[in-house]
This record gives sequence, C-alpha cells and structure tokens, in this order.
Amino acid sequence: MDKKMMKALCGTCGIETNCEVIISESSRSDGDYEYPDEVVLLVTKCLGCNKCTVSRVTICDSDMYFDENGKLVCPQTTKIIYPKYYNKNISREKFIESFKTKIEELDSCCPSEILLILRECLYAYEFRLNTLSTVGLRMIVDSVCQEKEKSGEIPKAKRDDLLEKGYINKEQKAILEKIVDYGNDAAHKFNPLKNNDIEICFDVIEILLKNIYHLPKIKNKLPESKRNKR
Repeated sequence: MDKKMMKALCGTCGIETNCEVIISESSRSDGDYEYPDEVVLLVTKCLGCNKCTVSRVTICDSDMYFDENGKLVCPQTTKIIYPKYYNKNISREKFIESFKTKIEELDSCCPSEILLILRECLYAYEFRLNTLSTVGLRMIVDSVCQEKEKSGEIPKAKRDDLLEKGYINKEQKAILEKIVDYGNDAAHKFNPLKNNDIEICFDVIEILLKNIYHLPKIKNKLPESKRNKR
C-alpha cells in the first residue's frame, strides 16, 4: 500500500513539513447547523525529524470562499494534542518576540554594551541554550555595576554601592543577588534555569534597566513643581 503524504504542522519542528499520514479520521460536529464543522483527527509522522504528531483539524464550511483565482479556500484551525510541550513552545516564542520589542525600547537610554549582552542572552534562550542564557543574566547585573563605576557614579562595581546610591532598593538587591547565584550555579554546577524562571529573570532585568537608565531621563524632562519654584 502506498504511503499517504501531506503537508502538516509538525509539533516538534513547529512548522508545516512533509509528513506521512498514519491515521486520518473525520467526523461532522453535532447540532442542527446549516454548515456543520468537519473535525479531522490526524496522526502524522514528520519526514524531517521522524517524530509523530497528533492533531485535531477543524474545518468550517461556512468560512469557505473563492480566492482571486477562483480556487475554493477552506480555512482551518489546527490544535496540537501531542507532543504536549508544543503549546508551551508557542508561549515561549511569543515571550521572545515581545522581549525583543522591549529591548528596542531600551535602546534610547541604556549603554550599548549592556544591551549587546541582553540581546545575546535572549538569542541564547531563543535557541534553547539555557545555560548560556542563565550565565548571561548574571553578566548583565555585573555589567551595570561596572558601567556605573566607570562613569564615576558609584565608587566600586558592587551591588551594595547601587543600593547606597539609590539606584535599587533592598528588595531589588535581594532579587539581583538571586540572579547572580543562578548564574554561578549554571556556570560552575551546570544547573541552568528552566524556561519559566529565565523569563521571570528577563522581566526583572528589564525593570532594573528602566529604573537605572530610563527613569532618570524622564525625571529630567519633567517640569519643576510650583513648590520647587518658590
């Protein structure tokens, strides 16, 4: 029997690939609908990664239309049932794209060398290099301290001096200490953070950079209050 082939979404690769159809079972949705949905349960095997995907494809006849070339188009939605981590990967990709935008917003206020490390750190996370990403987060904390020492704003490149000069508060310092510890564990004990924890640390770093570099610039642009003019 010839193998049936089709283009289908691979849950491992995350894109449409050439797949072998293992199982294809279709049914119509219940209910008195003029255009009932067709639901197809698919089990496919990717010819690239050789992994199987279980998906549910829904086709709604009422959404069908003819394109400019007169070809009938049937819009469909695909939900990946297996592998289970597929939806987590989608969430992860959305975080990465969102954080790239946040980095661009920081570009006008943060030193370029710090943003370079942040971009490389996110790049490592994008390619699932969690050890490098975790170590990179620690490097960002260190680079902020070094930049402030270099500019003469703190006497030494230490987190205690950031606290003393009012760039961070005690709670923020405690969080930064944790990020430094995570980086040390990744570098020396090969114990990187998991995806969700890395994303939390990225958010913390963004807040840190905004507090230290962005807020002072906003403060300088604000008009003086009437009380200060007296």
